[in-house]
Amino acid sequence: MPGGSKVSRQSSASVYAGAFWYHENPRKTIEIFYRARDASTARQDENSHRDRVKQLLAETEHALERIAALAGFDHPEYMSVAFKRETGKTPGKFRQLAQLAGSSRIRQT
Repeated sequence: MPGGSKVSRQSSASVYAGAFWYHENPRKTIEIFYRARDASTARQDENSHRDRVKQLLAETEHALERIAALAGFDHPEYMSVAFKRETGKTPGKFRQLAQLAGSSRIRQT
């Protein structure tokens, strides 16, 4: 199986039954399933990394190198590119806006 996973007999039988009803090759059906699962897992990882970076930018004064390490990125440059792709803002701009929003909330209370 792709990814070294084991499929139980019951779920394997379900895949074969589904493939039969949709006139698909069972191996192709399993391949599609694993691709979708892996893509979903990767997307969840990206979302959690992005959310962690947002939190660290808003709540700390850490340098990007430290934030990248804390958020699970090997390279701060890649983190910056991925963050901008996901949010439309550079980490510096996001931090600036988060600090402005935080200071306006403090003044309101």
